[in-house]
Amino acid sequence: MLGAVASEVARGKALQFLVDNAQVVDPDGNPLDLTLPDEEPPEDSTDSTDSTDSTDSTASEDTEDTEDTPA
Repeated sequence: MLGAVASEVARGKALQFLVDNAQVVDPDGNPLDLTLPDEEPPEDSTDSTDSTDSTDSTASEDTEDTEDTPA
């Protein structure tokens, strides 16, 4: 039992080492910046209308699915 715990601890440390030291690159070999942005992007008024349109189309698709289902 103790050997299994020691094995899991070693595995966790190895995985943490890889995550901390790995560099992500694009297909050309250029390093990618994976840092998160500090601020949220400003909200556009066009985004809110787009989300309403997508909700309406989703609702109509759900209705079509239920009509096709045999009773």
